[in-house]
Amino acid sequence: MPFPIDEKYILETETELNVKFPSEFKNRMIKSNGGELVTDEFEFELYPFFDKSDRKRISRTCNHIGLETKNAREWNGFPENGIAIGSGRIWKLNNIDSRRKWNSD
Repeated sequence: MPFPIDEKYILETETELNVKFPSEFKNRMIKSNGGELVTDEFEFELYPFFDKSDRKRISRTCNHIGLETKNAREWNGFPENGIAIGSGRIWKLNNIDSRRKWNSD
């Protein structure tokens, strides 16, 4: 079950990855950091932002967007300007509002 998150942790990730996440995405994550995202088009698990506020939250957010993006950038074929936001999903920095599925297979 995802926890709410303080916006300061989202801002830290934006600084770390040199990106600005869309307000709609940030507002959703502030209320529920990570968890399942379901639309008419797709369903997947969102990576959380790293929450260092206490031990439980550190443990629950250890697979955070910053770490998953860093790891994914080592994979062959992962877009250089991609941000890993969830299982098989990226945002491309040149058009961050367009969502694109990326499969690691």
